Amino acid sequence: MRVLWLRHGERRGHCGIGVGDEDIRLIAEELSGLDLTRFFTDAVHGTQELALAELLKPFGITLKSASASRTPTIGAQTTQEGNEVRLATVYAAGPAQSAGLSAGDLLVAIDGLRVTPSTLERLLSRRKPGATIQVQAFRRDELMAFSLQLGPPASDRHTLLLTRSANSLRRAWLGT
Repeated sequence: MRVLWLRHGERRGHCGIGVGDEDIRLIAEELSGLDLTRFFTDAVHGTQELALAELLKPFGITLKSASASRTPTIGAQTTQEGNEVRLATVYAAGPAQSAGLSAGDLLVAIDGLRVTPSTLERLLSRRKPGATIQVQAFRRDELMAFSLQLGPPASDRHTLLLTRSANSLRRAWLGT
């Protein structure tokens, strides 16, 4: 970060120069002496989950993930359109995609009960992960029915725990 700031940051009252697509990788390679092309391809430009817990472990850092809610997930991000709920993003290999739902689908009902922005959470919270629900949705004005097996609550709360025994290695890594 220091090198990026020195080379690209603010300079004597003038705005700094922009950071190009490859600048961060090239600086990281210069400082580390490593070829980081594959790492940047996977970690920055890829779509796979990073193995953060595995990467942090040698430095005495444990990553704990938990759910902020007990509500099972449908595996999609929703948006509110007036009093309607639309699927904005359907996560790959998630419950919604496995059931056949797509981004843009307008949720109408779950198990015969109307879905609105104010009822969706309540309708899902009555079920347990693994339960199968019947979902009715409109896709381009065509009413469709889907059987969806609910997934576990999303792991959306993360905590880092530090191990004292690795303090020196961690300090060396962080440069402190």
